Amino acid sequence: MEAAERLPVVRQVLSRIDQGGARAARWSVHLKTGALTRGLMHLLVTGLIENSGRWLAAWARKHDVTDHASFLETRGRIESGAISPGPRLTRMFEGLSEFVEHRIYQGAWWKGVSSRARRVLGGLHDALAGDPLLAEDYTLLRFREENGGPFLRDLQREELQREIGARYRGNASYRRLIVDHIAGMTDLFAVSEYERILGPSPGA
Repeated sequence: MEAAERLPVVRQVLSRIDQGGARAARWSVHLKTGALTRGLMHLLVTGLIENSGRWLAAWARKHDVTDHASFLETRGRIESGAISPGPRLTRMFEGLSEFVEHRIYQGAWWKGVSSRARRVLGGLHDALAGDPLLAEDYTLLRFREENGGPFLRDLQREELQREIGARYRGNASYRRLIVDHIAGMTDLFAVSEYERILGPSPGA
């Protein structure tokens, strides 16, 4: 916490929360962490919105954009980087990112969490890709909509493996559906799915 409070972006948040940080200095680490998290989100998101709004307003005046139709005609001229928090907040965010990279992402606790996450997500992917019958019905129905063929669960036992081998294994479309399905999972759901399919999760 002491190192984090030396970051310019954190100093600015603390000064906004409590003039001079006198009251914040007496807070517990838990209370201060929560306040800083909310403050950082507010500062960075608000800065992004306000700076981008100013840039777009100036761009609209320059190109005589006054309504939705004229925007649609002119939007191809919007430059890359128009939506940004501005140079000052960008430097602050980069300092925060560097701090997080060195102090958190390279730490033992985070490495352990990352290792477990890779095993859970990789295990789910390999299991679902290897045996489509483990997938939820809506995944199989969506695959049928996109690729044709029968709904897998409607087939007789002797037809299943033939259909899986011919249409699912090695199919990039099916892999994409599996990846999308996993990407939409919450942490808790991913762990519960891993345990449903593969048994106790790593580190459980």
